[in-house]
Amino acid sequence: MKTLSDKAVESYHQYNAQILNTVIRSFQIEYSHSGTVTPLQLQFIIEAQSHFALSLTSILEFDIKEALSEEISFIVGSFLHRQIPTDILISMMKFWKTAIMANLPANLSAEIVNFITSNHNYDPHSLFKNETPPLEITPFIRALMDNDRIIAFSLVKDYFSNNDIECTIEQLFLQSLRDIGTLWWQNKISVADEHIASLNLLIVAHQIFSTLTSENKLEKKICITSVPGDLHSIGMNLLSRYLEYKGWTVIFMGSSMPKQDILSALTAFKPDALIISVSMLAFLIQFKSLMQDVRNEFPKMLTIGGGSKSYQPILKQFCNHVPENYSDCHKVLLKELIHA
Repeated sequence: MKTLSDKAVESYHQYNAQILNTVIRSFQIEYSHSGTVTPLQLQFIIEAQSHFALSLTSILEFDIKEALSEEISFIVGSFLHRQIPTDILISMMKFWKTAIMANLPANLSAEIVNFITSNHNYDPHSLFKNETPPLEITPFIRALMDNDRIIAFSLVKDYFSNNDIECTIEQLFLQSLRDIGTLWWQNKISVADEHIASLNLLIVAHQIFSTLTSENKLEKKICITSVPGDLHSIGMNLLSRYLEYKGWTVIFMGSSMPKQDILSALTAFKPDALIISVSMLAFLIQFKSLMQDVRNEFPKMLTIGGGSKSYQPILKQFCNHVPENYSDCHKVLLKELIHA
């Protein structure tokens, strides 16, 4: 049963930009000259509001109330790791409630505010107590951050000598990417560190794949891309190389392509399957819009979605399959396109 009326959700979508602007102005007025936070901390707080606004839009659209606490917990953790006072969270929720009530009709704003506040404990310390334990920087991640690809490649070769490519991808490459993100969240590395390490990981992964002999050629074409607006591309890039190694013809379209360009590319390339990546909860609205058009224009095309387990049920509403990992993705493609 839906928690929110369609009218309330539509109203929020209509005024979400004004609501976000109201929240940001509230933070600027309250904290710009208060001495409570530094200018750098205030900038981070405001950037966090933009992230929360996108996530809240998806949470309301798909009525996934359980994701709300997860999003708040992520923000709280990032605040506390940066020594931002805990009462900022109280101000944040107050500002959001005030902004919603100021921009929406009273009856609809009450629905949204109740959705946000009911059954949620926004005490910062209770949200933070079950956080991920502090991570140590592994030798592999340290080499990536130091731009030492020779050492990083040597470490991967050592790992790969005792593990297959699937294990190397999942347990070394993808786990390291997750750890790099967590290290940034825990304020142990900078954005520059995160970007350098992630891109070097991709380079080293390409070097490993270049040493492998591809398996038997499969006469089927696969398009891989992300939803419009989603800039994350490393996971898709790794998947592209893995599927090429497995014999598929892969058209890797990169990240954040406009929806019409994705549809035009599908018309031009005529792939047998489309793999679509949704790296964050915030992009579910764009995902829904894209997949509705894909279904209408290419009803027979196999569609495969990928993203966090927390919103995989949403992905499954619009895609034929949502595999658990790269190996399962390959198996789904074999089953649907080769052995069908």
